[in-house]
Amino acid sequence: MRLRLIPKPFWVILASMAQSIEEIQAQALRLPPAAREELAGALLQSLEDEPLNEIDKAWIAEAEERYEAWQVGDTKPIAGERFFPDLRRELGCG
Repeated sequence: MRLRLIPKPFWVILASMAQSIEEIQAQALRLPPAAREELAGALLQSLEDEPLNEIDKAWIAEAEERYEAWQVGDTKPIAGERFFPDLRRELGCG
């Protein structure tokens, strides 16, 4: 008599693989730094083709408007040496 393997239904395989985001994150944080960097890069790359949400679109429009205003001289740049200490002070970070 020959045994015949019956494949498990796809949902059974998925259910056995299911993990919570917290479990996946905990496993990822135990990886060595180089592996975490590679994983982070892969995750970010996977989002590149995702459609932009309304907040992303608004920030892109704002950045483009600010850049155009700077190009035509309507605004002046602020040196990082001055900007970041002011920002940290406003945010209460130092």
